Amino acid sequence: MASTKFKQLPTRTPEQMALINAGATGARPGLEKGLGFYGSVAGGGTPELWETIEAPARRLFGQFQGATASRFSGGQGGEGAMSSRRSSGFYNTLAQGSQSLAENLQASRLALQQHAIDQLMNFSVGISNIQPFENIALQKQGGKNDFMKQMLLSILGSAGGIGRAFMGGF
Repeated sequence: MASTKFKQLPTRTPEQMALINAGATGARPGLEKGLGFYGSVAGGGTPELWETIEAPARRLFGQFQGATASRFSGGQGGEGAMSSRRSSGFYNTLAQGSQSLAENLQASRLALQQHAIDQLMNFSVGISNIQPFENIALQKQGGKNDFMKQMLLSILGSAGGIGRAFMGGF
C-alpha cells in the first residue's frame, strides 16, 4: 500500500534568496517608516500630520487673501480703500475662498486616506503571496528507488504537458 509524504522544495535559488533578504534588510527602515505613515493617514492622522501636509495650501490661501484685499483696495488710498474692504463683496469673496479651501482640504484628506488604505492592502497582499517553498506530495511504495521514479515521472509529466502545449500550436 502506498503512503504519501510531503517534501518542501525551494521556489528560488540560494542566490535569489540572498538578494531578496539583502533587499528586505536594506529597505526595512524606509518600509517601516512608510507603513507607519500610511497607517497613520489611513487611521485619520494627527493634527500635526495634517498641518504639515496642508501647509502649502494654507500659504496659497494667505496669498489669495492678500490678492483679494489688494483687488478690493483697487489702488485707492485713504477711506475709499477701507470702505471697499468693508463691503459685502469683499467678505463674500473671502468666505467663498475659505469654503473652497475647506472643501478642497477635506477632499484631499479623504483621497489621501483612501490611497493609504489601498497601499496597505496592496502591501499585505504582496507579502502574503511570497512563497519561498512549494510543498510536493511523494508516494512511497516500498522500494528505495521509488523517490527517484516519482521525481522522474513528475518531471516527464510536466515536460510532456509543455511539449503538447508547444506542439499544439503547429
